[in-house]
Amino acid sequence: PYLIGMAEVPPPPALDAAERRRSCEAEALRYAEMFPGVSPLSPGDVVEGSIPDGRRVVLVDVRRPGERAVSMVPGALSQEEFEAQYLSEGAQVPPDVVVAPHCTIGYRSGQYCRRLHTHWGVPTSQLRNHLGILAYTHVTPHLVEPGTGTPTTRVHTFGAPWSRHAAPGFEVVHFGWLRMLWEGLMGR
Repeated sequence: PYLIGMAEVPPPPALDAAERRRSCEAEALRYAEMFPGVSPLSPGDVVEGSIPDGRRVVLVDVRRPGERAVSMVPGALSQEEFEAQYLSEGAQVPPDVVVAPHCTIGYRSGQYCRRLHTHWGVPTSQLRNHLGILAYTHVTPHLVEPGTGTPTTRVHTFGAPWSRHAAPGFEVVHFGWLRMLWEGLMGR
């Protein structure tokens, strides 16, 4: 079945929960290696909104609006909300804040980390490339619906190739191949 240009598919049964988690983390870390100078951040590293050194973490969801409409990590800001709150009118990210962009599995968030550093001057010591919403599904029983905060187990994986990384128990939704190609070409 299709839902507003997105295909709903059941999670692939081939991998058990531990294999899915290892596969998800391995692929996310491969993407993170493409962005040297920015340390990766796994969802398990974030405890009650801060990292072990005590700095506050601001999660920034850099996925497309169609992806965010399905679900979000609790407490995450959209890229637009983050930029309005922290980067407008010459504002700077406070020194006690670590910005952790996330996407599906770490590539687009790595690109955004690079942009925050090169365009906005955010020091790399204040950036972490979050391993993504799919990694988050392995450490939480639910995500939230944007706007309402209602718990949900639906997760948008951008495209079918990444669906296998969602934790068991999550309903996977993704763009069809043509929409995925269009979104990838249009970029941000």
